[in-house]
Amino acid sequence: MKRFAFKSALLIALTYALFSGLWIIFSDRLLLLLIPDATRLTQWQTYKGWAFVFLSAFLLFISLVLEMRRRRKVEEILKESEEKLNGRSSKEDDRFGYRYSPGDGAFQRTR
Repeated sequence: MKRFAFKSALLIALTYALFSGLWIIFSDRLLLLLIPDATRLTQWQTYKGWAFVFLSAFLLFISLVLEMRRRRKVEEILKESEEKLNGRSSKEDDRFGYRYSPGDGAFQRTR
């Protein structure tokens, strides 16, 4: 699971770095083409900076929501797999006075 978390974090960070780099390169060039006046250019670069903040925050938000959904789905699959592996559900475990705890991998007394 640690490797999964590392890969997920790396993917989000690399996506952000790519977006940021492309934004810096192409937005500056576009502004230079569209606005020749230095005073107006400075003003528009401020707007461009704010646009970057909002767009990058939105990109991070979407990335994190997608990652949380993916993680929740994996956890559900793991839980189902553990229940199948144990051959019974947690309700059946409770009938015998023990419940399996997937967090630490141990059986705990319930009575």
